[in-house]
Amino acid sequence: MAMAGLAKAAGPIGMVAAAAEVATKAFSGISRGVETAGKAMTQLAGNDHMGMFNTAIDGVTGTLEQIPIVGQLYSAQIKAATAPVRAFAEVTNAFVEQGKRLQWASGQLSAANAQAEVSRKLADVKEAQKLEQSLSKLTDAQSRSETSLRDILLPAKEAVVDRLANIADGIAEALEFLKPYLETIVEALSRMVTAAESTVPLLKLLKGVRELLKEANEQRDKNKPDRIAPFQDWLNADLGLGGGHAVANPAAGVGDQVRGPFMMP
Repeated sequence: MAMAGLAKAAGPIGMVAAAAEVATKAFSGISRGVETAGKAMTQLAGNDHMGMFNTAIDGVTGTLEQIPIVGQLYSAQIKAATAPVRAFAEVTNAFVEQGKRLQWASGQLSAANAQAEVSRKLADVKEAQKLEQSLSKLTDAQSRSETSLRDILLPAKEAVVDRLANIADGIAEALEFLKPYLETIVEALSRMVTAAESTVPLLKLLKGVRELLKEANEQRDKNKPDRIAPFQDWLNADLGLGGGHAVANPAAGVGDQVRGPFMMP
C-alpha cells in the first residue's frame, strides 16, 4: 500500500519505476528458486541427503526473509528449529570419519566400518535395480541431446575455427614480412648490450682514479705532495698520453696538481 501510494504521488513515471522494481524482484525470486531446486536435485542424485535438506531450508528461509516483518519472523523460527538437526548431523559425520581413521587400531571399529560398507553396497544394488530402466532411458536421452547439440553448434564452430585460421595465417605473413626488420632490431640491441659491457673497464678505471685522488688528498694533508707525480705518470700512460709530471706547485690543490696533458685544452 505504501509503495502504491508513493507511486501514485510520483505520477506515471513513479508508477512505472515501482512496477519495474516489483517485476525485478519477482524474476530474481524465480531465478533463485530454480537454482535452489537444481542444486537440491543434484544433491539428491548424489545421495547427499543432508546437503539437500540444508539447501531446501536455506531456499525457504531466504524467500521468507524478503517479506518484511512476518516473513523474517517465520524465517528465524525455521532456522531455530532446524539448527539442532544440522548440528547433530555435522557432529555425527565428524565422529564417524574419526572412527574410519581409527579402524586400523580396533577390531570392533573395523567390523563396524566393514558392515557399513556392505550396507552401502547393498543399497547401491537396490537403487540400481529400482532405477535401471529410468536411468538407462535418461542416459540415452542425455546422449542424444548432447549429439544433437553438437550437430547444431557444428556450423558455428566451423565458422569460428575458419576465422581463427585466417587470423593466424595473417599473423604468420606479417611476421614473415617483419622478420628482417626484427632481426635488425635484435642485432642493434645486441650491439648496445655489448657496448654497455665494454664500459665496465672504464668504470673500473674511473673508480681507480677516484681512489687515487682520495689517497692524494690524504697525502697532501700530510704534507707529502710528491705522491701525486707517480699517479700522474700512471694515468697518462694508461690513457696513452705519454709520461711526465704535472706537479707544478706542491702547495697547490689536487685539482691543480692533476691538471696535466690529458686535461689541458
